[in-house]
Amino acid sequence: MGTRMIALLTLSLPFSCGPDCGEVSYEPRTYDQTLDEWAGPPRADGTRERCAAVEIGRCSDGKQFLAQLSIFTADVRYFDDAQNFLGGAYAGDVILEGCPNGSWGPSRKAVRCQVVEHAPLCGDATTEPFGLPHAD
Repeated sequence: MGTRMIALLTLSLPFSCGPDCGEVSYEPRTYDQTLDEWAGPPRADGTRERCAAVEIGRCSDGKQFLAQLSIFTADVRYFDDAQNFLGGAYAGDVILEGCPNGSWGPSRKAVRCQVVEHAPLCGDATTEPFGLPHAD
């Protein structure tokens, strides 16, 4: 992914997480900004320092996603074809903002995803079954 000059308004989008949770907000970033934050900036050879920590993929409706998955948490961001932020979802053993089941937002449509292709950022694409939090 090349560096892009994109003007991005800073705003907080409400996330939903259930009746027992407070309001969770998220500052959206572009695809490239999220990738740089999670995997590190691209090196001269195009690789990234933390590429194995990031999964990239595509949903059946055309959305792209970046997922940061670990043993205890899953953090996913969804983007349109122009790589603009659409929504995100979080789930895990770590309770954030009082949300024991994680969070998603700004809408269910933004985070619905039937995964059709995915791969580690530094690996080969696969069509093996792959689940994302709050994607159903």
